[in-house]
Amino acid sequence: MRDTEEKFDSTSGSTGQWPAGTFNQFNNELENIILSADFTLDDSGGPDTNLDMLAQTIAGYMTSAMIYQDSGSADIYTLSISSNLKTISSYEDGMLVAFDAGNDNTGASTVNIAGIGIKDITTPDGTDLEAGVILAGKFTAIVYSSSNDRFELITEWLFASVAEATAGILTDKWVTPAGLVGRGPDITGDILINGEIAIPSGYLECNGQIVSRTTYAGLFALFGARYSEGDGSTTFGLPNIIKYDQFDLNAPSELWLDVAVNYLTGDIFACSANLNVYKQTGGTGLWVDQSAPAASWKGITVNSNTGDVYACETTTNDVYKQTAGTGSWVSQSFSSGDPYAITLNESTGDVFVGTSIDNSIYKQTGGTGTWDDQSAPSISVTGVSVNYITSDVFICSIGGTVYKQTAGTGSWVDQSAPTNNWAGIDVNPLTLDIYLCSDSTDEYIYKQTGGTGDWNTIIDVGASNLSDVDINQNNNDIIICSYDTEIVYKFTSNPSMIKT
Repeated sequence: MRDTEEKFDSTSGSTGQWPAGTFNQFNNELENIILSADFTLDDSGGPDTNLDMLAQTIAGYMTSAMIYQDSGSADIYTLSISSNLKTISSYEDGMLVAFDAGNDNTGASTVNIAGIGIKDITTPDGTDLEAGVILAGKFTAIVYSSSNDRFELITEWLFASVAEATAGILTDKWVTPAGLVGRGPDITGDILINGEIAIPSGYLECNGQIVSRTTYAGLFALFGARYSEGDGSTTFGLPNIIKYDQFDLNAPSELWLDVAVNYLTGDIFACSANLNVYKQTGGTGLWVDQSAPAASWKGITVNSNTGDVYACETTTNDVYKQTAGTGSWVSQSFSSGDPYAITLNESTGDVFVGTSIDNSIYKQTGGTGTWDDQSAPSISVTGVSVNYITSDVFICSIGGTVYKQTAGTGSWVDQSAPTNNWAGIDVNPLTLDIYLCSDSTDEYIYKQTGGTGDWNTIIDVGASNLSDVDINQNNNDIIICSYDTEIVYKFTSNPSMIKT
């Protein structure tokens, strides 16, 4: 168009006339703009019928100029704009283009817009596109970089690629389902919560165990000695990630001093200073009085193979046995002072009793005959446990020490436990893990994984004066009693597992 001032009969300023022909030329140019936007003028009512036509035309150009349709093939995108809109004649730096792709890309791709020329489409760093980042029927946005003479995928800035998702390093990109391919539970090092008792094939339990650097080279490459260096050369440690659920087993209100679990039947036995011994069949339901002699019971144990139950008491300083867990209780003629803790070796039938006054450990070989002093360190023994597979014997004391006698013979070796008023100890023969509880305000259960290394707190019981801990090796349930709260607790484990 020409300046309006020049249309006043070639007269400057406000003088002169505006001929109808000249005015119509101005009108015609506006109508042509509107018509080129694919609007239809109302001939009967005149163009003044819709006073927003010009605004709608301008808005149409502004919103449609960058939207292109694709008529190419996979990886070769040929774009054109609607015929009634003005297309581009050259590629300009920063030019933004969106197009409705006709096909998924399968890899490196190109684009040709309005026949200007073929250009590569890359990621912002110039990398060829991975398959599936351009999807049929979905709008794709690209921007031209004149310095690199290519179009760069804008949407690629927002979403992590499969490789980036797998690496797990970036923090500024989204992950799509496609980006999660390969990130399921089949990648070495992936950690999952396991709700089952058994760990499936191809996984290891995240319980801090020590494993081979060679056998599990992939895991060692990921973690190294982060969690434990193992022996420093051939082994390393896994993370210790276990979730415990706590249950009150609804035992009678008693001053509970010891618990024992039959790992084959699930039966739980508990004894108290209130002169009673109780049994909960299968670990559920009612607790039944076992009609033990009236005594201040301090310790109890059960042979899971035979069902025999042994208990020690400090009223007459004796040990009693109930064969197969039924019937009468028979004295085992224990004659030393203050038997406070008791356990047995299920493989040999040997029974061990710890005393808290004469500070000794006694053994009755095969569960019959005399009680022999095991020459333990002079400590007030409050807990004793034996690994029936290795015959290793463990004892703890109220003075804060823990000792081990390898294979049940020879010297006793300090296990470097934290100083505490230890009241109960148990070992899992299958994993060699050792558990401790404290007769103090300390409310935690401690664990030494594999019987070596550091002692770590694993459970906050929420109760003080814990008197014993016992492990069900069949399902890793932890049974604990407290004479402070007069409750018997069960903790079920939901261990994590790691893909090997």
